[in-house]
Amino acid sequence: MNFSPTTAILTATLASAVLTTVLVRLAVLLPDQPAMRWWRAAFAVNTLRFIAAIFLPGIDGQATVFAVESLNAINAILLFAGTMRFVDRPVRAGWVAAAAAVTVGWAAYTTFVLPNFLLQTAPLYLIAGLAMLATGWAFIREGRRDPNLGFKAVGVIFLLWGLHKFDYPLLRPVEWFAPYGFMISQAFMLFIATGLIIAVLRRQAKLASDLGARMEASQQELRNSEARFRDFAEAAGDWLWETNPIQTLVYASGRVADILGVPAEDLIGKPFADGLGARSADPDRWEQVSTAMREKRAFQDVPLHCLTTPGEKRVIRLNGKPVYDQDGGFLGYRGTGTGITAEWRASASAKVLRDSIENLATGLSVFNADRRLVVMNRIGAELLALPQDMTVPGTLFDDMIRHMSHRGSLGTGHEEEH
Repeated sequence: MNFSPTTAILTATLASAVLTTVLVRLAVLLPDQPAMRWWRAAFAVNTLRFIAAIFLPGIDGQATVFAVESLNAINAILLFAGTMRFVDRPVRAGWVAAAAAVTVGWAAYTTFVLPNFLLQTAPLYLIAGLAMLATGWAFIREGRRDPNLGFKAVGVIFLLWGLHKFDYPLLRPVEWFAPYGFMISQAFMLFIATGLIIAVLRRQAKLASDLGARMEASQQELRNSEARFRDFAEAAGDWLWETNPIQTLVYASGRVADILGVPAEDLIGKPFADGLGARSADPDRWEQVSTAMREKRAFQDVPLHCLTTPGEKRVIRLNGKPVYDQDGGFLGYRGTGTGITAEWRASASAKVLRDSIENLATGLSVFNADRRLVVMNRIGAELLALPQDMTVPGTLFDDMIRHMSHRGSLGTGHEEEH
């Protein structure tokens, strides 16, 4: 097999540089993925390792060994740190720096002080292999939570790469195996980089999908809330209204048509004073509302007589309160209007009836089925000469008879005879 170490290392360097560039770009595009920062650092270190393997041998052989072996272990440590962040586990930069310092220190000692290949590589590749195994296991566990994102496949590749790290101190000195070992390592690196990129993109796509689902659920809930509000507004006896800061009516529920006899669309977009004030037949009462709104005060239970387009009189009870935003800015008014036309008409009719009864030229008393007084006019009270407290509604007929009997107004018979 024709194997050119320089060509192989140069190819690996270019591949590692490309992968590093991709990861750097992804880290910029996905700032909410902290794992990307660790992984891009890991592949940048890997690229430096290959550059050192190309340029340092002609300068200093020992420096080459030191750089290549220490950077290999640091690469594995950074990959492990990034994976911990990817699976939402805490990572302390101080611990990572301490682990890197230990590997650098050991590589320096076994390169410049006590040169020994096996003494140097066994601990360093043990650290690198264990880091890869832990990384692989973390991905496999994450794959159990999200089985459709391919995390388990990435975890298996890391496990295999970690096992391959363990054989380096024993197989690297075997001359015929060295090219194969190098190519296996580069294949693992390529698969790992591709797997990490795919894992991040799939995770990001899932997050985007989940966010979209949550937004759709929120929008649906908002639509449901608006529908419920409209239903309540339509079913309620009141009509609801809202103005903007310049007192233009921006909302009026459909009930306004039943209460005022005016479609909501004829009021919305017009000044509140034009929409309602112009229809008011009570200038004094409307001035009370208008003054409160100018002064941004609440008002309650203000009765207003309004004229509809055909000239029919409607009566409403108006309520309103000013609304402010969280910074204290005035947003307008929100309020309700209750139709009390029927109550007003009934009250007016009752007053007419009371006045008519009161002005009769003869005495009149009306009792209900329970023999309790409903109404007695002035002449009736005078004719019966009853005390005032016995002419009020609710007085028992029997109590009146008993009173008049005791007083002797009914003659000399017994009370029971009357």
